[in-house]
Amino acid sequence: MGCAAARWSAVVSCLALLLGACRAEVATEGGFVPEDSLAAMPQQWAERIEVVLLDSVQVRARISAQRAAALPELQQTRLWGSVRVYLLRNGAPVGELSADSAHIDERSGMMSAYGSVRAYSYENRTVLYSSELVWDRAQQRFFSMRPVRIESPTEVVEGVGFEADQALRHYRVFNVRGRRP
Repeated sequence: MGCAAARWSAVVSCLALLLGACRAEVATEGGFVPEDSLAAMPQQWAERIEVVLLDSVQVRARISAQRAAALPELQQTRLWGSVRVYLLRNGAPVGELSADSAHIDERSGMMSAYGSVRAYSYENRTVLYSSELVWDRAQQRFFSMRPVRIESPTEVVEGVGFEADQALRHYRVFNVRGRRP
């Protein structure tokens, strides 16, 4: 038994040496990724996602993006790559938002959109352009401190900073730079 135990110990030692010297890799769609780099990745992530947000039984919004990551330690969800949000009321579309990326704060429910941001209201045919837009769920309002451009059927307003209701019907632009009837 002493000889068998010595051989078993030698086999275990060799395996430990071999496994310790190897780098583990995980297969992905784009090739192999070293396992140690996966530690920096979020715990939950997905590609080509579509999420439906319900309020009781009514669909309130549909969100799509090329990629999404849940970051539980920050209580945040991040979306990037052709982010689209379609807002619905009683099943009918009332508006849409597009952006390069977005962050959703799970604690406050606030959503921040970044990049080439465009918000459009079907109800009053008003479109907003900015590089950043924040949706405050508690107040049911949009706001931004960045340059904005709002185009409605009756006017075009440009400025730095604004706030608006969710339908872009009532808005206030700060530091107005231009206005055309």
